[in-house]
Amino acid sequence: LFDKIEQEHGKIDLLVNNAFKGVKTIAENATVPFWEQPMNSWDDVMDVGLRCHFLASQRAAKLMVERKEGFICNISSAGALFSFFTAPYGVGKAGLDKMSEMCGRELKKHNVTCLSLWPGLVQTEHIVAGAEKINNT
Repeated sequence: LFDKIEQEHGKIDLLVNNAFKGVKTIAENATVPFWEQPMNSWDDVMDVGLRCHFLASQRAAKLMVERKEGFICNISSAGALFSFFTAPYGVGKAGLDKMSEMCGRELKKHNVTCLSLWPGLVQTEHIVAGAEKINNT
């Protein structure tokens, strides 16, 4: 994708990292102690949420640093600070916030901004189902 962007446009101004696979896994494991959760409850959050955000940020930053401008926005959550959903969710969001802070420090001297944004809960069908499961326990 980034190769295509570079070939067709020569630049990228904005990257919004919002990919996330863990919603279904979180809903299925919201009331399950972390030691009894399947490993995919960790992998779903870390691989798609955190790892993909890091890789996309790397690729975008290379193009942004060249031009000395750009903005990387990582969609995170208050789950980075407060305990809700599952342990992997909280760790993933805390990791994303720390990644944003550290990447932002490095990019600042290149006039590129990287930050974390907490938009609040987005009411998708998976979130509603997960909330209902939690409320019924």
